[in-house]
Amino acid sequence: MTHSSTQILWHSQNILGTYEAFCLCVQVLTLLTCMGLKAYHDSFIEEQVNGEILSECDEDVLKNDLKVTSKLHRMRILKVISGEI
Repeated sequence: MTHSSTQILWHSQNILGTYEAFCLCVQVLTLLTCMGLKAYHDSFIEEQVNGEILSECDEDVLKNDLKVTSKLHRMRILKVISGEI
């Protein structure tokens, strides 16, 4: 079975996109760790949260989808998102 150059290029871009998304997710996990919020890693991994998705999160998403139970933790994350910290 041979692959056309278009198929190979598409697969390469798809793999690269997946890799970049993974790296961005790791950066979010690193941020949570630095903030002392490592307890939320599992929910952020499950939802595949990267920087772009994090920047669109509001308190409701943090609380209900990402299971950030502490209001103070949500406030800290929201301050990072808004650039206040």
